[in-house]
Amino acid sequence: MPAKQGAVSIGNAGIMKPNAVSQRRVAFGSCQERPIFPTKFAHDRLGNKMLLKGPPHLGPGCYNSHNWGTIAYELKRPISKGYTLASRTSIRFPTLKESTSPSPQTYQHDWARPKHHVPAKVAFHSSEPRFRAPTVTQDTTPGPGTYPHDTVQNRKVSWPMKFGATDWDLVVQPKKITLRTEAPSDRDFKKQRDKVAQLNLYYT
Repeated sequence: MPAKQGAVSIGNAGIMKPNAVSQRRVAFGSCQERPIFPTKFAHDRLGNKMLLKGPPHLGPGCYNSHNWGTIAYELKRPISKGYTLASRTSIRFPTLKESTSPSPQTYQHDWARPKHHVPAKVAFHSSEPRFRAPTVTQDTTPGPGTYPHDTVQNRKVSWPMKFGATDWDLVVQPKKITLRTEAPSDRDFKKQRDKVAQLNLYYT
């Protein structure tokens, strides 16, 4: 009896072997349907990018490329939020709302508006006397004619003289000491004596 197609024959060793016809119909050891690209794609990022949109049997000349991007094409598209044509659903010409904020003129100072001043407590905001008493008078600062002009100038101190020399015995002298050197107190005494003698020329 001839073997049926796809049947399994049993050899001499009792091992089951598939028929040659059935062995040719199986691809890669599996008889399941193979997923091929344009209808099937991988479930990853690359497959999502290369996903075929639309019928797979359409060629490049079947698309209406000349209508893409026109106003009629944009109007047929569904309205969505964004910045494309016909994407806004608000009113094109909204009604004008009455503004409650003040205008810029409100903040500008009106120079023509009359000014209201608070009356001052004193005239011209000053309580000082109008005519002040002179600070320089004849008593405080005498005039040039007050001073005597016939006063002898360039006066010099003259000590008592004796035979053409100064008589120091008649002049007040510091106390004599045994030391030959001059003490600081003696130097100060002589300076004070000469200053008193110079002032006596004008105030005696």
